[in-house]
Amino acid sequence: MSDAQHSNLRHVGLEKQFEIFKEYIQTVLNLSAGSLVLSITFLHDVVGLGAEGRPGTITVHHPGILGIAWLGFLVSVAGCLCYLYFLALFTKDGVDCKTQLVAGNIAGLAGFGVGLIFLAVFGWCNIP
Repeated sequence: MSDAQHSNLRHVGLEKQFEIFKEYIQTVLNLSAGSLVLSITFLHDVVGLGAEGRPGTITVHHPGILGIAWLGFLVSVAGCLCYLYFLALFTKDGVDCKTQLVAGNIAGLAGFGVGLIFLAVFGWCNIP
C-alpha cells in the first residue's frame, strides 16, 4: 500500500468515525445481551434451575460467580445504551458529551470483559 493510500485511510471523516463506533458499540451490546440471555436459558433448560421437582437436575457450584458475570453483562448493556444515547445527542444537537461517550464505552467494554471472564470461570467450575 502506498503512503498516499495509507494517509487517506487515516483521515476518515467525523461522520464515518461516528458510524464505525456506533456499529462497534452495537456489536458489544448484542454480544452482552446475547450472552446474558444464553446463560439464563442454559441454566433454566439444561441445568433445570428454577424447575421445581425436576428429576436429575445438575447441582450448580459457585452461583455467585455467575451472578458477577450477569452483573458484568448488565453493566455492559447499560454502558452501551448510554453511549448510543449520548452519541445520538452529539450527532443531532451537537451537545458536548465527550465524557459520557468515553464512560459509556469503558463501561460497555469492561462489563463485557468481566462478564465473559466470570462466565468462563463459572463454566470451568461446573464441568463434571
